[in-house]
Parts: sequence; C-alpha cells; structure tokens
Amino acid sequence: MTVNFVETVPASVVASLKQISGVRQIETFRAVPVRLRNGQYSRQIGITGLSERRDLFRLLDKDESIVEVPRSGLVVSSHLAGILHVGVGDEITIEVLEKERPVRKGRVVALVDDYSGSSAYMHIEALNRLMREPPAISGAFMTLDSLLENRAFEELKEVPFIGAVNLQKAAFEGFMESFAENMLQFQFINAIFACVIAFGVVYNSARIALSERSRELATLRVIGFTKGEVSGILLGELALLTSVAIPFGWLIGYGMSWGMVKTLPTEHFRIPLVLSSSTYGFAALVIASAAIVSGLIVRRGVDRLDLVSVLKSSE
Repeated sequence: MTVNFVETVPASVVASLKQISGVRQIETFRAVPVRLRNGQYSRQIGITGLSERRDLFRLLDKDESIVEVPRSGLVVSSHLAGILHVGVGDEITIEVLEKERPVRKGRVVALVDDYSGSSAYMHIEALNRLMREPPAISGAFMTLDSLLENRAFEELKEVPFIGAVNLQKAAFEGFMESFAENMLQFQFINAIFACVIAFGVVYNSARIALSERSRELATLRVIGFTKGEVSGILLGELALLTSVAIPFGWLIGYGMSWGMVKTLPTEHFRIPLVLSSSTYGFAALVIASAAIVSGLIVRRGVDRLDLVSVLKSSE
C-alpha cells in the first residue's frame, strides 16, 4: 500500500508506523511539486525522492531491468525528457512550488521508460538537500500481513498525520474490472471480425480462381484427368498463394501495429508495442484454417464442373 501524509513530516515518524499491527516493510519517499524548465519548455510535475532500498517501488526499463537512482541528479521519464527537449547530461531549472518556492538547478543523469504520466525521481537525500531541509518524508510504501490487514487499517485511521491510504490490490482489481475488461471485450470483438474478414478474402479468392479456370479444368477432366488431379491444380495454387501471403501479412500487421502505437500516446498513458510469437501463430492459423475450409468448398465446385458444355464448345 501507499500511505500519503497530510504534510511533510520528519523521517523519524517511521518508528511510529512500524508499531502498527501487521506492518512488515516500510520504504519512505519525499514528493515535491515543481515546475521543470528548459528554456521555453516547461512542465509542472512532482519530483519523487526515493530511498536507498526500493523493493516496494522499483523503476524498470523496457527490459524490466531495475534503474538505479544515483545520489545526485534527476532521473526523468523519456516522455518528460521529450517534452522538455533534454537528454542525459543536460541541466534544467527546478522551480519548487511549495514552502519558500526556491529555484534550483538540476542535471539529468538517467532516463526511464514509463507508460503512465510524466515522472521525475531523485534520491531522497538529494531531494532533501535541494530543499535545504532536514530528513523529511511525504509518505511511505508499506506491506502488511494479510491476516492483520483490517486491524492495520483501523490503526492507520487513528494516525493524525496520515491523509490517504491506497491499497495496490484494490487499485489493480479496479483496473481489471473496468479498463482491462472493456479492452479485452473490444479485442475479442475485433478478433472475431478479423477472422470473418480473413475467411471472406480467402474464400472469394478461391471462388474467383475457380470461376476463371472452370473451362480449363473441365477440359482437363475431359482429356482424362481425375477429379483429384484437377482439384490438386487449383488447390495447390491456393496453398502456394496462402503460404506466400502469410509472411507478408505478418510484416504488414507489424507495420500497422507500430503505426497505431505511435499515434496513440497521450499525456496520461503510452502503450508499448508487444507482439508475441503466439500472435503471429494465431494469425497464421486463422488464414490456414480459412484456406482449408475454402479449399474444401471449392473442391465441391470442381467436382461439379459441366463437362458437357466443354464438349459442345467449338474451341
């Protein structure tokens, strides 16, 4: 859970939090509202000062590797760095928006890829030095014994300097019940439409091929080819076209997904491009299944070719 205090308090209050029933682990943080400025570019956000030990709140890069927060300098999100037009090593102005509202200078020492909002981080001791204040904290990340959870909540309500308590499990469940559930339903409907369209395209291609070559195929039947041999010519062509089309479909699908991801980012969230091997496998399976079903239907058309009309033809 995350516990936010009503106002900044001395770091020594952690001792009182440890006395709450069921508390297993505590990691403190300091949050300071600021305006980061680089020339004409600026953004009002909050700098979060993190402690040395970070098991409950970790900064991860795209490869899910932990990003360390050095004892000096700023770690900012890649999205925020783009807004401010800064990179690693650049110096930016920090306009503090609380207390005496001092103006400081800070250097960007690392970038981190996040997918929600715009963030900036510092070592908590460096942030305290920037504020020229003794060790102070704005809240804490905590873990509780699940058996003592209710009792811990009751005791937290009695702590006067605690302003809000956010339970990660409740936030995650709320996300899954609202946004994630709607997104999965939307994806399911899109997948159904995609399968129907894929089958329609493959089937129409097979029907057109049969219609264009019906006279030639019937002629082959007349001169002695069996139904299986004649069907093999048409279905072999369909199989060849399908096998060649699947890799091109993968490339086109990847390009479309990449384009969508690049146009979707907003100030509040970004969606990474994640395509697993199962995605490509599912797409290939749908097309292959559509080709097989279409081939079986077209095969019946080949068996019903009008041989009499071919024999009567002047050609």
